[in-house]
Amino acid sequence: GIPGAVLSPRIQTISYSYGPRVDFNFLERELPFVDRDSTVVTVFAGGNDTNVVARSVSGQSNGNPRAYVDAQVALFKTEIAALVDGIRARAPSARIVIANLPNYAGTPFTAGYSSIERSVLQQISVGFSREAINPLASRQNVAVVDLLCEDRFYQPSSFSPDGFHPNDNGYAIMAEMMLNAIRNTSYPAPSAGCSRMSVVPSL
Repeated sequence: GIPGAVLSPRIQTISYSYGPRVDFNFLERELPFVDRDSTVVTVFAGGNDTNVVARSVSGQSNGNPRAYVDAQVALFKTEIAALVDGIRARAPSARIVIANLPNYAGTPFTAGYSSIERSVLQQISVGFSREAINPLASRQNVAVVDLLCEDRFYQPSSFSPDGFHPNDNGYAIMAEMMLNAIRNTSYPAPSAGCSRMSVVPSL
């Protein structure tokens, strides 16, 4: 993967106005390099996108942050589906394993955020997971790893000092779950509901 990358050129462009500037995206800079004989492809996308969209809310929402975020979630859904379609086209036999996102409102880096800022992050990250990523589990030979409802992934001990990126413990949790999804062709779909989906008031 490319550190700091976002999913699409569209979200990359948003970052130019609201910062910090993102120089890479998955669709243009990673998808074309998927090996055609790949047997497994793992995807963890949307964390940086969540932050970019959250920063743009004040300037783009025209006083209706809920509607703006919902529109961004719908666009992300189209784009992540395009990523999976592209992976499948390049590597027809690959097992595709995608991790959804934690509810970032419940992660350590938001400890000093205002209530509205945390509500925005919740609306984006849970929306990306529930509306865009989780439905991909219904596709042939695709599994979705459910970080959103994984309690261990909200513990401070799973995060680096910035409170956003996982540390070795956090990555070990992801690796354990992804390896299980790779090996298990009947891997369960992500949960339709859990307490982690709503840790602060909705927008």
